[in-house]
Amino acid sequence: MDVPRRLRFALRLDLEHKRVLDLGCGPGTYLRHFGPGSVGLDLDPVPAQREGLDARKWELGEGIPDELAGRFDAVWCSNLLEHVLAPHAFLIDIRRALAERGRLLVAVPQATRLASGPWGGYLAADHVNFFTPRTLAHTVARAGYQIDFLGNPSLPALRTVAKFGPTLMVIASPVPDFQYPDKAHKRLVNGRIEFRR
Repeated sequence: MDVPRRLRFALRLDLEHKRVLDLGCGPGTYLRHFGPGSVGLDLDPVPAQREGLDARKWELGEGIPDELAGRFDAVWCSNLLEHVLAPHAFLIDIRRALAERGRLLVAVPQATRLASGPWGGYLAADHVNFFTPRTLAHTVARAGYQIDFLGNPSLPALRTVAKFGPTLMVIASPVPDFQYPDKAHKRLVNGRIEFRR
């Protein structure tokens, strides 16, 4: 079974032996490489189910199902965040799926000036969010994560030149007991955002 390039780098985290929640799993391209107990969520889970994978029907706006809370060593989110209408709320909600010491892995097409061939993928008609290394890092960090890696999964040794390549990946760990700053107009209650009055 051929391992997709971006996943080869992520597998250094031993994901083939860990429970991973694959958000937007599609036909199971990545899900099939994760450990026992891994689950895929997708609008159309049937292709992954045909491969014998535990894939379930899911709509982005529904959030993480309660029965999956706290069950996963990692959440894999590849080619999805650019489609999410409210990425901040989505990243906050993902935290609920992670077990203690869980990791978040997000891969997105990079917004770049080299907008042709594989470099132009970020311009797809159904993308509503656009990320550079800086904006991806800020988006993930502001949702209460510590960035462990930011770069191109095809060129992981070149951490300082994340701007090269059509794909950006961030690997992050939830900040324990994350809360918004005191002056913020929102707070977290049981892993959900509430607005102060």
